[in-house]
Amino acid sequence: MKQQELFTLLRDVYLLTGVRVTLYDRQQHCVAGDGGSGRAGYCAAVQTDPRGLARCFHSDRAAFAVVEKTGKPYVFTCPFGLFEAVVPLFVGERLLGFLFAGEAIDPSPAQRALALEEALPYVGKLHSREELAALVAELAAPAPAAREALLRAMEILGRYIVERGLLDERERDLAELVLIYLDRNFHRKLTLSELGLHFHCSTVTLTESFRRAFSTTIVEYLTGKRLEAAEGLLRNSPFSVETVAEKCGFSSTAYFSKVFKRRHGISPRFWREQHRAP
Repeated sequence: MKQQELFTLLRDVYLLTGVRVTLYDRQQHCVAGDGGSGRAGYCAAVQTDPRGLARCFHSDRAAFAVVEKTGKPYVFTCPFGLFEAVVPLFVGERLLGFLFAGEAIDPSPAQRALALEEALPYVGKLHSREELAALVAELAAPAPAAREALLRAMEILGRYIVERGLLDERERDLAELVLIYLDRNFHRKLTLSELGLHFHCSTVTLTESFRRAFSTTIVEYLTGKRLEAAEGLLRNSPFSVETVAEKCGFSSTAYFSKVFKRRHGISPRFWREQHRAP
């Protein structure tokens, strides 16, 4: 129930503002996401390059460190020119966690131009200048007054989360948080690098924690989750095999067919013929 309430609250903030707000525990592990459909296209593009991902990771770490030191909200511009903010959550004098807002931009042409120029060295092989400009245009762009209102709302939301006990004070295991995230986002094309950034830890820490807890790898679990969802769609929906593969997060129809056949011994099309609901 607590997780659902958290998810609903953060989703409502996202729907009202277009800005993604995420809840982290004091270990900087993501506890609840914003209810959006994944990272903004601009951020996803930049983070495809390991160098871009590292810049984002270190920027977030530095922001958390500032808030831990000062105990106050911190508003800053990320290395790629985007607006971000961190609000601390306290129980008395004890830091309990953080609310993190990001993936938004000042609406001024100058700031949009800065975001475009900063990203080009990292995405030039995948996106043209025009394509990147379109991704910048898709970013949430709250005006200064709206950003101030968002910060106040985050502070109020933080107090509500603490008073309601929605942020569990026990040391929540990283692997458990990853499992919850995978269950909610398996339909997206996730990468270990993205998960590492999301949970603010190295991919080695991430994968080893998950393997020790569940005796399987993240990739194996994710593939199994996607296959289960695909079986349901093949049995009960009119979607083509290609659409099923896309809706369940597989990188391609060919890869979907390969892992499906490995599990069932036959192709998705033949399996559907045998198992289609009446």
